[in-house]
Amino acid sequence: MSIAAVELVRVRLPLRRSLASAHGTESVREVVLVRIEDSDGAEGWGECSALEAPTYGGEYTDGAWGVLRDHLVPALLRYEATERVTSFVGHPMAETALQGAQIDLALQSQGIPLVTMLSALAGTTPSAGLAWTAVLGLPAVEGSVPEHAAAAVAAGARALKLKIRPSSGCESSIAALIGAYPALPVAVDGNGSFWHARGQLPAIAGLLASSGPAAPDASSGAPRRYVEQPLATDDLVGHAELARVLAVPIALDESIDGAGSMATVEHLEACELINLKPARVGGISAALELFADPHRQPSAFLGGMLETGIGRATALAVGAAVGLDATDLGPSSWYFDDDLTDPVELGADGLMHPPDGPGIGVRPRADRLREVAVDRLLIRP
Repeated sequence: MSIAAVELVRVRLPLRRSLASAHGTESVREVVLVRIEDSDGAEGWGECSALEAPTYGGEYTDGAWGVLRDHLVPALLRYEATERVTSFVGHPMAETALQGAQIDLALQSQGIPLVTMLSALAGTTPSAGLAWTAVLGLPAVEGSVPEHAAAAVAAGARALKLKIRPSSGCESSIAALIGAYPALPVAVDGNGSFWHARGQLPAIAGLLASSGPAAPDASSGAPRRYVEQPLATDDLVGHAELARVLAVPIALDESIDGAGSMATVEHLEACELINLKPARVGGISAALELFADPHRQPSAFLGGMLETGIGRATALAVGAAVGLDATDLGPSSWYFDDDLTDPVELGADGLMHPPDGPGIGVRPRADRLREVAVDRLLIRP
């Protein structure tokens, strides 16, 4: 594959619903896209899922644009010419966008869907579909949580997850949600905010244990009632201590950034579930390596970062290829009035599936891209 050009495209899409969490509120999704064009004019697309501010992790939109422009793309173009490539540290989401565009471009020319290629590499059978868990914002910030929950259930959500932070009203909000939807499993996500209020967590876990069916998804090994990332990213010992006393499993998200943290979590038995976000662990190939083993403990579900259709399709292909059966990453229509690509929606079976076209299976619509692009930079060898 001979690279003719790499284009960086920054887009801004308003969200249908703002999402408030312990690390901030997102109402507009600004992301950096990578487009790689070969000498025949074919192109591949990737998405950097970093948020606009460095609140979820150290990466953020402006930083991703800069590191792609000044380091990652020039290194890729040098590699094309010299067969040498430089390794960079600390920017997995930006690297994921570049890697995703490369893989998408290669598969386009072969007419192979990404999920097919990944399943063949992993020696797995793709999952039959991923059940959607709808994520709801902080009750204290979003007075419309009951309205959003009702809309999510009507739209096909199989479970609910509430963003929480330490507060006197936290438990009553959880209890109200469970009372309104007694048949659905309910989980919560603290985004690391309970480091000084872990005493609240046993009561919260006890409430969650009463939600949904008596043994939710026991056959799959992926229970849907859990407390996600209650403590700080690096507090794996604290998570291990909580895992031994809470009435529901702990799920970890921000704490898992690659093979090293994964091995530590396994050794400490710090959680039963991992929120797998391919971009956070280093990209498509890294996620495949970490999670393709069906016997791996802890088990996983597929997470989301309010992606456009490009990132959504890519992540779904990874999740399906490693056999996951649940995802926080819902249909395009839940997030955007008009996605960047053709919408990625629930299938007729009520589950999320990766698009079945070649590569990632979707492309930005030219008219929509013109509407939402706020910056573009073309880089040639």
